[in-house]
Amino acid sequence: MRFAVGLALTMALAATALAGDQYAPTRMAVREACKGDIATLCAGVQPGEGRIRACLRVNKEKLSDGCRSAIAAAIQARREARAAKKSDSTAQSSESAAPENAK
Repeated sequence: MRFAVGLALTMALAATALAGDQYAPTRMAVREACKGDIATLCAGVQPGEGRIRACLRVNKEKLSDGCRSAIAAAIQARREARAAKKSDSTAQSSESAAPENAK
């Protein structure tokens, strides 16, 4: 019984992690493009809890062109994903509100 509960919990956590990590490719692109900037501008910053992101934000005028481009692309990808999600939910709610005989 204990094994089954543990297995179910593990599977639920894994599914949540996979579903919630839709931005992993852009995050990895930013990490790769900004690796040098992080090493020079944020050398003493302990990673975690948004500290590296905050360091990059504070030093935004000093970022390399590649890092700036990757960050801009990631921001745009998030905006587009949010807009698509909002559009999908709006379309679904209007479809469910339409009477059956109106179709």
